[in-house]
Amino acid sequence: MKWRSRRFLLPLLLIFIVFVVGAGLAIVYLRTHAPITTVWQTSTKQFTQQDQQALQTALSSALSTQNPGNVAGHEFTIIDAQRQGDWAILSANERVGHDSPPLAGEPLFFLAHQQSTTWTVWLPGSPGFCDQLKQVPDTLLDATDKGYFC
Repeated sequence: MKWRSRRFLLPLLLIFIVFVVGAGLAIVYLRTHAPITTVWQTSTKQFTQQDQQALQTALSSALSTQNPGNVAGHEFTIIDAQRQGDWAILSANERVGHDSPPLAGEPLFFLAHQQSTTWTVWLPGSPGFCDQLKQVPDTLLDATDKGYFC
């Protein structure tokens, strides 16, 4: 049997197509479903372990909602976290992966509000961010700084 015969090439072509389609689907899946990780690099004295975990979950949810597919697999290192009562403002550096350097540019700023044991996170540009920012106590973030965002 010749390897160039139609009986041999057609199955080979089908195998190749299945492989390419499968690899493509795997890449798409990994880009959209890789977990977002959060690392705390700042003092966590103002936040219990439960608060930290809840903030990490809320941040991942907010990032995935605002930037689906663009932050999958990224790592966010919280470099500053300040809390006053049930409000918190945080800053984080973003990395494409654990071993990569932080992305150039300003750190990601976000605010969080605790109601009961649930933390909700807002990112600049997300719906409701400016309305929530107005409610943050001026002793936590003064009006001038709030003006930079809204």
